Amino acid sequence: MAELVYSMIMSADGYLNDANGGYDFAMPSDEVFAETLVLARETTLDIMGRRMYDEMAIWDEWIEHEQQDLRDYARAWADGDKIVVSHTIAEPRTARTRVVPELTVADVLRLKGEYDGRIAISGPTLAAPFIRAGLIDEFQLWAAPVLVGGGTRVLPDGVRLDLELLESKAYADGMTYARYRPRR
Repeated sequence: MAELVYSMIMSADGYLNDANGGYDFAMPSDEVFAETLVLARETTLDIMGRRMYDEMAIWDEWIEHEQQDLRDYARAWADGDKIVVSHTIAEPRTARTRVVPELTVADVLRLKGEYDGRIAISGPTLAAPFIRAGLIDEFQLWAAPVLVGGGTRVLPDGVRLDLELLESKAYADGMTYARYRPRR
């Protein structure tokens, strides 16, 4: 059975983007990117919403990129299955991708049973109902050393969940990483 993992890069005050939708603060250093590559290789299924898909689809075009680490990430992206949850996308533009108009708790439970390894879910709006339902097995959160004061919150309001810290790191650029699992 697969584990459902919610991974996001955020501001230190917990936002995916700022009030204007910008996320330039979230660009990972080479050191952070190398670790996200390891996680991408472990992922058997990526579940994302339309906005995240629009950002990630570029990796299909970078399979032949001149920079080795970008090629490696593009290969990891290409090798995994992808589900995009969207009412506005009719057909996927990347390989191994299917589009569904909605994803329910029952759907996620079925997917966890069908896949092995790691299922990554990306995007705060998409992940919120599954966080509320207690389906997230692991949270992987990178915090950039910036306060943006508003935008899209990475974690939903109104959820109380006790977490166990599994790992934490600080990087040379000031970004931090924390990996948690819910206490059951």
